Amino acid sequence: MLAHRLGWDDLRPVQEEAALAAAEGNDLLVVAGTAGGKTEAALIPVIDAVLKGGLSGVCCICLSPLKALINDQEERMLTLCTPAGLSVQKWHGDVPKGERSWGGGDPPHILLTTPESLEVILLDPALAGDLRNLCFVIVDEVHAFAGDLRGVHLRCLLDRLDGAAGRPLQRIGLSATLGNPGEILAWFSGPGRRAGLVAVPSPPGKKQFSFLVTDRPGLADTVSRLVAGQRALVFVRSRSEAERLSSALAGMVDALSVHHSSIPPAARKAAEASLSGPGAACVICTSTLELGIDIGGLDLVVQVGPPPSVSSFLQRLGRTGRRGSPARMAFVLADDLDLLVAAATVEAATRREVEPLRPPVLPYTVFIQQLLLVLLKERRAPRRGVTSSLLSCAAFAGIREEDAGAIVDHLLADGILSADGVFLMLGPVAERTVARVHGRDLLSVFAGAGTFRALTPEGEAAGDLDPRFVAGGVGTVCTLGGRRWRIIALDS
Repeated sequence: MLAHRLGWDDLRPVQEEAALAAAEGNDLLVVAGTAGGKTEAALIPVIDAVLKGGLSGVCCICLSPLKALINDQEERMLTLCTPAGLSVQKWHGDVPKGERSWGGGDPPHILLTTPESLEVILLDPALAGDLRNLCFVIVDEVHAFAGDLRGVHLRCLLDRLDGAAGRPLQRIGLSATLGNPGEILAWFSGPGRRAGLVAVPSPPGKKQFSFLVTDRPGLADTVSRLVAGQRALVFVRSRSEAERLSSALAGMVDALSVHHSSIPPAARKAAEASLSGPGAACVICTSTLELGIDIGGLDLVVQVGPPPSVSSFLQRLGRTGRRGSPARMAFVLADDLDLLVAAATVEAATRREVEPLRPPVLPYTVFIQQLLLVLLKERRAPRRGVTSSLLSCAAFAGIREEDAGAIVDHLLADGILSADGVFLMLGPVAERTVARVHGRDLLSVFAGAGTFRALTPEGEAAGDLDPRFVAGGVGTVCTLGGRRWRIIALDS
């Protein structure tokens, strides 16, 4: 199929090694450089198994940390899957509600989603029932999960998917930047499972770096000179910094846009599309465009301030230098200390010294989240059975049985849980909060900041505002999505 319908002459080394390793049925962790063909390396074994087995229904779930990454992957997966007769569907919060379900129709062979959206599917008995033919779970950008509580949530979902399918599913993890791949493979696969590591070093490529030190008043001028006539990504530390820099660059840079989690999906999509056009374009972004996005014609990455980690630096550098051109990154730094940190980051990357990731050992908050989700779905469950089931998950191996019991006792005392003999159920506090909104606040392990939804007078979504931006009340002027807005009414 690859040769005849897609015109491929051969496979890349990582794709060939991954296909051979996957054929043995082992869990895999595939580590290769950015733009190294990892997505295809994971997908080829899936397509092969579906075609040979004549499988139907959801056969593979692909979990990604970012919605923008899913949007980018959809086109690449369709290119591979459509000629083979396989269907692909994405499901995340930016997808219109009417497109987030197969509504009794044929479920897709391959489902692209986030951990949080997967929780929605698992809570729906009809949708969860369509996972009975599931064979593979692909996790993209594993390093974006492994070191924090979202990774614990992911590990719980992997075990729960095994339970939904009634058998161990083959897990394939992908990453370009891991400092301790062997440890992360053991965490990702879990005890008692066969697992293998496919690691293919990136071939050396040309890279160009420039370092500019400037004070804050000169930041906009420096950035505008760098991006003039270029298709450029400008990475900053935060959403507020992205908005400040966008305001400062207004009128200085053509085709300027902003990309972060607080602007509406349509604006984010437009920003991504601007970099694929023929002319110059500049997108100021946070980490929302850091992972895996294929922007083939990108000329330059600008890093304002030192990158937060070696892993992050490699991901951001990997957005450029594709299609055979050199990777170009310009650092815009505030002082000599920033310069030292940036230079040390580049030096560590050249030595392949990436920070090791350490998954949380005592993730009590995720234990509580998973307990509440079970009770939300089942309505009631025996205390001993539900706690034992949760503690059997590898992610909770560090939690002692007596500590789990103490947590349940505390939730009972606070009214979050109630007991009926040996059975647990949601208590009055949980019924008034999480159950009232159908468990929406339980879908994610990271809490929102209590943002205000911003609407135009016509009812069009402008994005989300942090409370500090609306503290001044009616008449306050703020910047969102690179545009200035005046607050004319507040509904608190």
